[in-house]
Amino acid sequence: MEEPMLQTDMQPVDAKGAAEPAECAELAKPADSAQPTATTKPSKFNENSGLGFMWVLIVLNIIAIFMEFVVCLFMKGSSISLDFFSISTALEIVLAAVTTYLLITRRAVARYVTIINAIVSFAISMITQAMVNDLAIESVVSNAIWAGLVIVYFLTSRRAKAVLVRPFAPQTQAQAQEALDRTMWDPKSRNFWLRLLIYFFVFSVMGHWMEMLVQVLVVNGLFPGTVAASDSLTWRDNMNPFFIYGIAVAFCGLALYPIYMLFRRKCRNEAVAYVLSFLVNTLFCVAAELILGYLFNQDYHAWDYRDQFLNFDGQICLLYTLAFGIFASLITWQVYPFLEWCFGHVNKEVFGVIFFASLILFVLIVLTYNIDLDELAPGTQTITQADLYAASTNAADA
Repeated sequence: MEEPMLQTDMQPVDAKGAAEPAECAELAKPADSAQPTATTKPSKFNENSGLGFMWVLIVLNIIAIFMEFVVCLFMKGSSISLDFFSISTALEIVLAAVTTYLLITRRAVARYVTIINAIVSFAISMITQAMVNDLAIESVVSNAIWAGLVIVYFLTSRRAKAVLVRPFAPQTQAQAQEALDRTMWDPKSRNFWLRLLIYFFVFSVMGHWMEMLVQVLVVNGLFPGTVAASDSLTWRDNMNPFFIYGIAVAFCGLALYPIYMLFRRKCRNEAVAYVLSFLVNTLFCVAAELILGYLFNQDYHAWDYRDQFLNFDGQICLLYTLAFGIFASLITWQVYPFLEWCFGHVNKEVFGVIFFASLILFVLIVLTYNIDLDELAPGTQTITQADLYAASTNAADA
C-alpha cells in the first residue's frame, strides 16, 4: 500500500517539474516571435557596405591634390610669399588629404572632419574673394550649396553612419609603455622608418630657418663666420628645404643615437659616454661637410672657410666643426629621444594621419621650390603667385 502511495505522491512532482520548463519555453516563444515586429526595420547598410557618394568626395579630393601638385610644379618659387592665399591653399590641400585618408580607412571621425573641411573651404573661398574685392553672389551661392550638401549628407546619411565606424583605438597604459620601450630604435618596425621620414620632412625646412638664424647672428657680430650674399638662397624662399639638415637629423636617429646608447651601456662613467658620443658626432659632421664640399662646393658658392682659423681647403674649419658637433649631439641626446617619446604616446591611426599630412605638405614645398621647369625644359611657361591671384579672380567672375 505504501509503494503505490509513494508513486502517486511522486508523480505530480515529476509532472510539475517537467511542466515548468515547457511552460517557460511556451511563454518565451511569443516574446521571441514578437521581437522582430517590435523593433524597427534593420538598415540595409553596415560597416562592409560600399562608400557610395563618399567616393565622389574622395575622387574630387584626389583631383584637387593632383592639380595643386601641377600648379606648384609650374610655379616660380621666388614669387611665393607666406600670405593668407598661400597658407590657406596649403591648409585646404592638407585637409583634403587627411579627409581622403580617413574616408578610405572608414574612420568614424571622418564624418566630422569632412564637415569641418567643407566649412573651412567655404570660409577660405569667401575670404579670398573678399580680399580681391570680387565677392560675386553666384560664387557665394554655389559654394554654399556644395558645402551645405556635404554637411547635410554626413549629418543624416545612414550609409555614412553605418560605414564610417572604425574608431581611433585608445592605447592602454601597458600598450603605451610597450610602445615607448621599443619606439626609440626599432629598425624592424615600419613606423620607425616613417618617423625618420617625418623628421626628414620637418627638419629639411627648419634647417633653412636655422641657417637664417645663424646668419643673423653673424651679421650682428654675435657669431664669427662668413656673411651670405644678399641674393643667396639663405635669404630668399624661406620655405625652400635644405635637405642636408633633414638627412642629418634622420641619420642621428638611425646611427648616432644607437651608438650613444651603446656608450652609455658600456661605460661605467656617464661623462665618458657623452664625450665619446660627442667625438663620434663631430667626426660624422666633419666627414659629411668635407665630402659635400668637394662634390658641390668646389667654387665656394655655398660656404667659404678660407679665412677661418684652422680650415682645410676652405671646406671645413675648427669653429664650424665644433658647432655642427654640438648641433648633432643635441639632436642625438635630447631632440630625437623627445620626439620618439611624443610619438610613443600617439596611437597608430593618429600617426597615419600625421605622416600622410606631412608627406603631402612636403611634396607641395618640393614641387614649388626645388623643381625648376625653366632648367628642366627651357621655354616652359611658368606662373607666379600674382597669376594665381588673377586666376582666382577670373574664376570668381565666371
